[in-house]
Amino acid sequence: MFSRINKSFHKWLSLFVGIQLLIWLGSGLYFNLMDHKKAGGNSQRLRLDRNMNYTNLPLLPISELDQGPVGESADLVESVKLVSILNRAVYVLTKQKTDHSYLKQSVSLVDAITGLLFVIEAVDARSIAIQSYTGDAQITSTRLVNPPIDELPRQQNTLWQVSFDDDVATNVYISQHSGKVIAHIDDDRRLRDLMFTLHFMDYGNSGGFNHWLVICFAIACLLLSLTGAVWVIQLIKDRQYQFSFSKRKRSITVNFIHSPGSTQHKISVQKPLLGSLGDVDIHLASSCGGGGTCGKCRFKTNKAISITSADRALLTQQQLDDGVRLGCQHSAEEVDSIELEENLDVQQLDLNVTSSRFITPFIKEISFKTVNGQKLSYRAGAFMRFHIPPGKSTNIPEVIPEQYQPYWSEFIQDEYKHTGATRHYSLANDDSQNDELTFTVRWQTAPAVNLPSGTASSHLSSLAVGDKITATGPFEEFKMPPDSNKAKVFIGAGSGMAPLKAMVFEHLCKYKKPQTISYFFGARGEVDLLYFDHLTQLESEYRQFSFIPVLSRPGQQWQGKTGYVQQHLSEFLNDQVSLKDIEFYLCGPKAMMDDVLALLASFDICQQNIFKDDFSR
Repeated sequence: MFSRINKSFHKWLSLFVGIQLLIWLGSGLYFNLMDHKKAGGNSQRLRLDRNMNYTNLPLLPISELDQGPVGESADLVESVKLVSILNRAVYVLTKQKTDHSYLKQSVSLVDAITGLLFVIEAVDARSIAIQSYTGDAQITSTRLVNPPIDELPRQQNTLWQVSFDDDVATNVYISQHSGKVIAHIDDDRRLRDLMFTLHFMDYGNSGGFNHWLVICFAIACLLLSLTGAVWVIQLIKDRQYQFSFSKRKRSITVNFIHSPGSTQHKISVQKPLLGSLGDVDIHLASSCGGGGTCGKCRFKTNKAISITSADRALLTQQQLDDGVRLGCQHSAEEVDSIELEENLDVQQLDLNVTSSRFITPFIKEISFKTVNGQKLSYRAGAFMRFHIPPGKSTNIPEVIPEQYQPYWSEFIQDEYKHTGATRHYSLANDDSQNDELTFTVRWQTAPAVNLPSGTASSHLSSLAVGDKITATGPFEEFKMPPDSNKAKVFIGAGSGMAPLKAMVFEHLCKYKKPQTISYFFGARGEVDLLYFDHLTQLESEYRQFSFIPVLSRPGQQWQGKTGYVQQHLSEFLNDQVSLKDIEFYLCGPKAMMDDVLALLASFDICQQNIFKDDFSR
């Protein structure tokens, strides 16, 4: 229990510290690249010389100031300085010196010739501001401001603010007590001050870095180090740290409970099973990313292996006794064979191929029926796990429709052996359409000469009508909530069409739902638009359905949308009145999925309204 709390606390601390470290990096880079004069607000500032030649002026002796109109006795004045203000000789009487000019001042001004008290009025402030300003903009306002002053948070004295109508919104601040120009503040200076605020975490506008948030951040860094150290010690105790620079792999046997046969996989021993199995397309469930806090990445082994603190915290004693462990806590070094749990509601099925045809140059529509004639019940978006037996496959199909042959001309016919594999494919139809199970399988072509094409895709696409294969399922992980009354937006590309097309039919034809569906589908050219006729026909029959195909490489005759689905989705989102009443369903290549998820995040779409079927499954 303590280990789990420690990990969760460490992760949240790392998020807090990590965000501030990124802010430090960005603001620090700004400080290195900035123009210091410009960033100081001084690009249009002229430093005023407050000295003048007093030789021929009838100055009032300092000794007489104690009887002057200031009304101050000389022994109460700590210092007297003669300066020039607007070409007038003025004594500055400081009653109490301070270490910093922004601290509260006790200063009086006396005309050095008449001995009369000199007060900086608005007209004087404007004149001083004009003298210190090299631009040609006009003054828009002059006002007396008392602390706290937003643009000068540490300032404790009353200042005149003189504003100019220039491109950078310059404000000149002048001390009411001394007539001194305190600062020029413009947009460049404001940006610098913002970066200082971010860099020193001065969100309370204290004007410094010795504040409670910095203290809290220092404590957070200390706790991050301590919780990290505890975590490392626990990993060492659990023997999960392996100090090795080799890339050694080890072969293990993988069995799926309630499924026939087994498969051999050579996987890395440097990674936990959660990651190394993912490298061979066997993806264990996980919502914590391998942090040992969700307890979903379970496997079973007959070999007696160690029990980590995460195993003990997240699994029951009976599960531990039965050999169940977490894939994020153990590596291939510890096991020879493992069993992965199946959903007990699904079943092993023997399937017959009923049809197989190319619907784009590289995508085949393959339909199956169960050998025993059983009709399956499932929700649209479900997938099945196909068990590919060891055997031989070819790099290109034996039969290619004439119109698609040019697309295969660059690939060389070759045959290769492969071991068994398991792969997931989404159903392209819902259970109300017919008793067939239909899939869209993209033939994964060979990435280079002398390399094989995709094992599962080439095997499935090479099956002829009447051939048999074994599959497990259907699995219902990606589906529409049955009680949802929100509008739907589908975003897909390539063979990601399959589950989304099934959902369209289920929503419109099976359940006859009134909520709108907008379906954005991305493809290269017209030849890659699978099911185009079916979907446009549905669009004409159902007013609540809109099909928006987008082509990245359209032909000259194409009159629809071009570019990428992300661009047109952004326009769509900008036009919506309320985004919280829309659900988003995604299926397609990783690059598209990442871009769309980033776009949805920029619009603050709630994660609960985003459903996705990842190709990496």
